[in-house]
Amino acid sequence: MSHRLFFWAYPTLALTCVGCSGTDAPSVAAESGSYETLFDPPTTAQATPDDIHGLWGARIDLDPSLETRWRIDDKRIVIGLRCYDAAQNFVTVGVSIAVRIENGSIFALESKSDVKPRPDGRSCRVNSSPSTSDYSLAGTTLTVRDQKGISQRLVKISD
Repeated sequence: MSHRLFFWAYPTLALTCVGCSGTDAPSVAAESGSYETLFDPPTTAQATPDDIHGLWGARIDLDPSLETRWRIDDKRIVIGLRCYDAAQNFVTVGVSIAVRIENGSIFALESKSDVKPRPDGRSCRVNSSPSTSDYSLAGTTLTVRDQKGISQRLVKISD
């Protein structure tokens, strides 16, 4: 039996993050690169308000806790997701997807997936698929809303 916790923050950009999924084994790791560096301290303290480009982050304290980083540029979003277990051990998964950003919308242009087992036997997973999401900026806060109306709020970490 598989129990899944869908990270509500990730239906945006048609990204579905499954923070835990029973005893599911890893199925697809689309990227061989490490997404750990997204969680490193920023090299600059500069965070230009009202500019979507840069490094964004959020943490959701659920059971398990999830932390995310988004590196946004003109044609690509690199997304890292850290899934924690009860002892605060974590694994990191991620995807790098081609996007088009225009007129308050982000268009995800490809499908990607990454999944890894956590120390507690559950899986940490991020999936993306082609979709459109609306976004708004308020200073250093980015709100992304998917087609179902589910929102993710991120704070700008650096440019």
